[in-house]
Amino acid sequence: MNNSSNKLYLIVLFLLTISCVDDNSSSDIPLTNTQWTLFKYSDLAGSIIIEPEENEDYWIKFNDDNSIEAIDACNSCFGTFEVTENDTIKLYGLNCTEAGCIGDLWLTNIGGIIKYELSDQTLVLTNVSSQYDLNSESFYFKVE
Repeated sequence: MNNSSNKLYLIVLFLLTISCVDDNSSSDIPLTNTQWTLFKYSDLAGSIIIEPEENEDYWIKFNDDNSIEAIDACNSCFGTFEVTENDTIKLYGLNCTEAGCIGDLWLTNIGGIIKYELSDQTLVLTNVSSQYDLNSESFYFKVE
């Protein structure tokens, strides 16, 4: 190969390499200060999958000051959290109003220590307070 062919080869290789970079990688979306919208939840085995109704609003937001804001159908929820080791979050004083709407108080089912996973612009929260609880649920959130 001559010198100009080598340069052309390197330019083409460079262009192919940069074209494969994903500008929307999941690492760009932080856990905190992001409003995460619930799109489904399931039991630990994944055998029961429930999706919220279209007219129901479910979301959670972990703030930088370690406070939690959430909407559970028509109920407002609040509390505090601490990110701990092994991709876990410890929840404190989680409370929701009881407005009497049809929605399910899903957020009150998450308690104690929860594992979180961030990937592909999705947040998954799984209750791990008891490793022997076969009824643990996983909650799947996305950014709206």
